[in-house]
Amino acid sequence: MDFGCHGPRRTHGSTLALLLVSILLGLRPLAAEERHALVIGNSSYTNGALSNPVNDATDIAAKLTQRGFEVVRMENADHRTMEQAIRTFNGKLTGPDRVGLFYFAGHGMEYEGHNYLIPIGTEIQSEVDLPYQAVDAGWVLDGMTKAGNGLNLLILDACRNNPFGRSFRSARQGLQRMSPPRVH
Repeated sequence: MDFGCHGPRRTHGSTLALLLVSILLGLRPLAAEERHALVIGNSSYTNGALSNPVNDATDIAAKLTQRGFEVVRMENADHRTMEQAIRTFNGKLTGPDRVGLFYFAGHGMEYEGHNYLIPIGTEIQSEVDLPYQAVDAGWVLDGMTKAGNGLNLLILDACRNNPFGRSFRSARQGLQRMSPPRVH
């Protein structure tokens, strides 16, 4: 899901995400399942600083903790930190009694059919840098797919504008639609 940009005032993105999390998790019976969440809020970008992602991530993490999740919350994560956290998160999801939730608030971009989450401290000069400097959101979805667990949620509360300006000729506004994997 893509909730839009985090402008100077608080958006309804985090409110909508909190509502969605409450509804979806409220529909599931409280069973002896392990609930894991990775929540990332990136605000302190050199180009295109955002005011709300860290606050939104804090709100989401608090709600998830109340709902029995083991939450790893990150603020202003760089590329290496995001990769390590995603790798660890994906590893915790294996098993039928597991629930996974990934939440990202910050800049996100689509390029050549892939959605990229922009870490803090990147040196992106053009769209060809994205696969090397940003994190492909498909990696999170692939990890969830291969886990074979009961339920996964992926929430991208990403800013839809391009913080890198004119150096990008082909990057679209916003993210590309991501489809959940088919269950057999």
